[in-house]
Amino acid sequence: MVTHGNVQALAKEWESPAQNGPPVTLLPELEQLLSKRPPHVADAIRRVVTDVRPCVVLQTTRVGDVPLRGTFSDRLLRRPKPEPGLPISASKFGGTPYAEQLSDVLDGRFIGQINFAQATQALKSQERPIPAGMPEKGLLTVYRVPGVSHGRVRWYPDPDESKAVRPPRFGPLAKYEARIEFKGSWSLQGLEWFDAVPHGDDELWNYMNKLEVPEVDVDGRGGHRLFGHPNQVLNEHNGIEPVRGRSKAIRDYALLWRIDCDRAAGLSWGSNWLYVVIHQEDLSRGSFQHAVVTGAGAKPRFVQA
Repeated sequence: MVTHGNVQALAKEWESPAQNGPPVTLLPELEQLLSKRPPHVADAIRRVVTDVRPCVVLQTTRVGDVPLRGTFSDRLLRRPKPEPGLPISASKFGGTPYAEQLSDVLDGRFIGQINFAQATQALKSQERPIPAGMPEKGLLTVYRVPGVSHGRVRWYPDPDESKAVRPPRFGPLAKYEARIEFKGSWSLQGLEWFDAVPHGDDELWNYMNKLEVPEVDVDGRGGHRLFGHPNQVLNEHNGIEPVRGRSKAIRDYALLWRIDCDRAAGLSWGSNWLYVVIHQEDLSRGSFQHAVVTGAGAKPRFVQA
């Protein structure tokens, strides 16, 4: 039962949360709502709102002002395309993908890649927790593949630029090359977020729907993210093509990478996001080569640069 005294204590705790720990989410106004609900409902809500998980927010910066395909004048005069500026193993959208054999480059529709050694180094320097299951090294590339609903991945557990091959130049999916940087954050809303709200409880549903906690990567804000909760919208995903022996049930999968449209890279495919997900068993084994790509909402309409 909520009393004036413990509401005051919660409010005081909210004003001064732990410096590097998860933000306080049992807010006084939520406790007031839960005091009017049956205990099993209140317990279910407390369980989901305190399930704050570490995640990584990705921030992008455009590299160079000239499009990767060159300007109209360049193409008219048949000038060489500008060379990408980032290292081949860098975390990025656009540019040249890391690959160790030419067959790894899936029809040239490169979207982006994450070098997890860079992500890990950034989190350690920020003194932020590393999400459960996130590898300390390895490189994941994501491609758009014609004939496949969303895309496919390539995984390199020990990337080494001396082993990289240079694929032939192609018309990139991203208009510009964009550097990816990493910031530790927190994830709150997941697939089970609204499961705990009883049907017809509009007051509680509206509160949960509007709840935003400072420094927490709220689902509605969008943007690129590594790990954390699989987003609620994946309850209505556009399909998964699992590896052999794995289910198609989205709740059996963890989120690796949520990919939004990106202004810096000039990368767009409509109103939905792409999601790289991995079965929980493959995540526990570090088998990131089995990650799959899906989407949610309208099917993506990729816009070529």
